[in-house]
Amino acid sequence: MRAIIFMGYNPLISMPNREKVERKLRSLDLLVVIDPFMTETAKIADYVLPAALWVEKEGSVANLDRLVKWRFKAIDPPGEAKPDYEILKELAEGFGYSFNSDPKEVFEEMKKVSPTYSNLSLDEIMDYSSNSRYPNHEVSLYEEKFNTEDGKARFIFREQHEVKNGMILITVRNVTRYNTDVVTGRIPGFGVYSTPIYISSDDATELKIRDSEEVSVISNCGKMNFKVKISNEVPKGVAMMYMHDPKVNYVVCDDLDESGAPKYKYTEIKIEKL
Repeated sequence: MRAIIFMGYNPLISMPNREKVERKLRSLDLLVVIDPFMTETAKIADYVLPAALWVEKEGSVANLDRLVKWRFKAIDPPGEAKPDYEILKELAEGFGYSFNSDPKEVFEEMKKVSPTYSNLSLDEIMDYSSNSRYPNHEVSLYEEKFNTEDGKARFIFREQHEVKNGMILITVRNVTRYNTDVVTGRIPGFGVYSTPIYISSDDATELKIRDSEEVSVISNCGKMNFKVKISNEVPKGVAMMYMHDPKVNYVVCDDLDESGAPKYKYTEIKIEKL
């Protein structure tokens, strides 16, 4: 790939093996970011197109509970900011293509392109008392069988090799922060997010590390310094960090798991005293 357009996406922080990601993004012929905020990824882009926030545009929204509702516009976007669909319309027309940016027609087209949403209507997603869940309005999926030929789940088992000289790092979420902290970090009083690396008291004793001491965390793809927090919530041999810290993906590598997703829950690391 020589050119990329990102919409509301901050991969420089969220993707693993951050040094590799940054090298690739900086090597592109063209990097365009569409976002309401000047994210870390936007700062290295060739062009930043200001996008409208949720309250400044309308359209359908699906949440993780499969509930689809209409987002009603409350105020106009400031300055040159525009809804995503209007930005895409102008880009498409610049390449000689027609593009309908009416959000209601976009929803109807989405139903044709993605059959998952085909049983929903505009009337029900605009009615906040309606159970407008895809695909067939079920409150819960797979109560009796899974969506496979025989209705049974598929499990894939793999032998896990022993970690002899190091620990396993897992990354988790903090309930008060969101993703790469672009929005929650701007809330007054929250400030910039910085997380320690949590280890057990047994590991701290073996490594001769004190609470709040700064250490070097080293993986196969990078290293970074963090402060230690001794915790009884992580078992021996396991370290934990919150994924919202912009430094964490310097040490999380881009190996993939069985689903084809990065192994955010498994990175072999070593912790060394500075």
